[in-house]
Amino acid sequence: DCGGAGSSSYTETASVNLYATPEQGSTFVGWAPTSLGCEGTGPCRIAVDRIKSIKAIFVGNYELKLVNISKNGGAGRVTSSPWSLDCKADNTGKCEGAYRYDRDVTLSASPSYGSTFVGWRPANLCPGTGKCVVTMDRKRTVKAVFAKQSDD
Repeated sequence: DCGGAGSSSYTETASVNLYATPEQGSTFVGWAPTSLGCEGTGPCRIAVDRIKSIKAIFVGNYELKLVNISKNGGAGRVTSSPWSLDCKADNTGKCEGAYRYDRDVTLSASPSYGSTFVGWRPANLCPGTGKCVVTMDRKRTVKAVFAKQSDD
């Protein structure tokens, strides 16, 4: 039972089962090195035939920050699914949230009356003006650009 690091002695013919349980706010992502035969995130079974060392790798939650950008007085609102973020035109509301590692978060932009949604920034992360799906594999900032509609 290791909270950080630990060791134990076994007979040379023993087989040991290891289980990884993440604490609140973290995700278990795998064992290292995989050369010991433990791949993926399931239990790890190790034959004790010599001294061996294995690591359980955990990652914490990552922050997603939304920023509304106005061009020529444009405005709008961005929400997320799973529901957590609700960032209004003036960047008030809940514009930041923490998501577990590898979670897909879908962002939706809704322009205010008289405005249009121009697109997401960075554009390579979320091309176009449709919904934006962000995989939380690191800390991210996504900008939603709204412009005032022309009177044409």
